[in-house]
Amino acid sequence: MKIKKHLLEDIKEAKESIMEDKKLMKAMKKQGPKAKLDESLGMRRGKEATKTQSYKARRDESMGAKKALSAIKKK
Repeated sequence: MKIKKHLLEDIKEAKESIMEDKKLMKAMKKQGPKAKLDESLGMRRGKEATKTQSYKARRDESMGAKKALSAIKKK
């Protein structure tokens, strides 16, 4: 009987811990669109330190290419 009680208490504590973690995750700041694009460019084409262009220049170039492709698709 004592074992069941301890198990139930452990389960209750685990649930409370999970709920606190979920609240913390919601409170954390999410990435903005520029940060997401920078991370994506870094993953696909290598980190900024190995390039001569800054992330802003790479981001602008990427957005320009995306706009050009969408214009071609509309034709």
